[in-house]
Amino acid sequence: MKCSVQSAPLTKAILEQVMQTGYQNGANFRHVSVSPYVKSVFVTFMSDANVAPFRCSVSQGGERNTIVATADYYEGPFGTVMIHPNRDWRRRTHDKP
Repeated sequence: MKCSVQSAPLTKAILEQVMQTGYQNGANFRHVSVSPYVKSVFVTFMSDANVAPFRCSVSQGGERNTIVATADYYEGPFGTVMIHPNRDWRRRTHDKP
């Protein structure tokens, strides 16, 4: 299933609704290709109160400490999808810079 029309900003509820509709119609979503902006919106799902905290411990000795501010997979009630940023989507949509 391929969707290329965006009528509302991406939200967790919209993603789950699309996955549910696809699931009920026989789809098995595995990959979602989005614009870089939409990928950055997806990353904010981590701050949702209904999402488990996303934490990593820092290395021993402090030789390498990294701030992790991304998410690549969404596991919901209708499956797991990998969210891929696609540079070309920005050119095709009215995406924010």
